[in-house]
Amino acid sequence: MKRSAVILWCGLFLLTSLGCATIKGERPKKGAARVTYTDFEDIQIPKGLKLKKGKSLFYESGRYRMGYFYYTGRVDASSLTEYFKNSMAASGWALLNNFKYRHYLLNFVKGDRSCIILIEDGMLYTKVHLWVGPLERQVEVK
Repeated sequence: MKRSAVILWCGLFLLTSLGCATIKGERPKKGAARVTYTDFEDIQIPKGLKLKKGKSLFYESGRYRMGYFYYTGRVDASSLTEYFKNSMAASGWALLNNFKYRHYLLNFVKGDRSCIILIEDGMLYTKVHLWVGPLERQVEVK
């Protein structure tokens, strides 16, 4: 009896894992059903990620808007990295640099703002930390 319960549990786990969202590195289309927007109209988040409001913070005062956003979901971390590279570029953000392997870290700039995205590949969930804030001065990217 225990063996069949373990097999059933493993089967259910595999089914839910296979059915989970895998984000391909495609350019998102504006208004597509598979993305949502953050409090910033030029940053898109795939539907497979869920915002954890209790761990996030958004600040707005006058023309300043900044924040830290924490998301989790069952999304492939390397595909998610490619998604953000394409999505952010399509929204006018320039990729300054990126790191990979232990975690994925993407640094973007747009005008006088920066966006840092840290993607942690976990056993059950992928965690995404996203920081958006002003720069001291505008950066020109070629």
